[in-house]
Amino acid sequence: MKRFFILLPVLYSAASLAASPPDIDISVGYVHDDNVTRAELDRDIESDSILDAEVSAAWRIPVNAISYASMKANADMRRYLDFTRLSNTRLGIDASYHIRPFAGYTATDYFISLGYERRLYDSDQRDGSATTLKIGLNKRLTDVITLRAGYGKESVSADSIVFETDVSKLYIDFDLRLGERNTLYTSVSRYDGDIVATAARTAKLDNASWGRTVRDDAFLDLAPPRWAYRLDATTNAIKLGDNYAFDSKQAIDASLFYYSSSAYGGNDYSGTILRLDYLYRF
Repeated sequence: MKRFFILLPVLYSAASLAASPPDIDISVGYVHDDNVTRAELDRDIESDSILDAEVSAAWRIPVNAISYASMKANADMRRYLDFTRLSNTRLGIDASYHIRPFAGYTATDYFISLGYERRLYDSDQRDGSATTLKIGLNKRLTDVITLRAGYGKESVSADSIVFETDVSKLYIDFDLRLGERNTLYTSVSRYDGDIVATAARTAKLDNASWGRTVRDDAFLDLAPPRWAYRLDATTNAIKLGDNYAFDSKQAIDASLFYYSSSAYGGNDYSGTILRLDYLYRF
């Protein structure tokens, strides 16, 4: 999850929020994924680099003295440099409600959100949409440490049943302010549900996926032929990142995301995702 200008929050009164225009953010980034196939064996693992551009607009609407609602719309374009059929454009909308029952600098902010995202893939099998539900909390622990924690549920609909997944997520995040403009952050998360792995066809994967497999149209140029398998899995992940704000409008964000999945039938894999983003707020 990208963090925009962690160190430069602006606190508004309810009246000023009602009159304020939407926050508009843009980001451009580079991503390197060392296991885009989510495969276990070295022979099946493929890496790729991705160029990412995103624009979003967010509105904050006061409800009363202790709560507010927000709306966000975004468009995200991802272009894979080697496996081009993984490229996709995502158009999303999200509505959330926040409540802070008690006053004070360290008071807890609780939230619930619902989201919908249309996913337009160059891979026909992956083309589809996703709906999300999130509940969680945000809390300042000290002047320099902020905590976020919560639960999320994502359901994906796709043109191929193999790519139709349901996943739940538990997470806890910490932000550590290192200076006036610099923040180090970390996230620990656990995912339970479906994953899709792409590999050469084996009896082990056929049995573990209960026949939920299809020739993967994003990797047709590889030999031997690669098949996509939908598997039940548990994934543990950790993310480390640093956000540096140049001023109230510009920031740069670098992060490293490591995950390890244990799927049904002894199909285990891991990988890292490195990304670097430039962020601008209008």
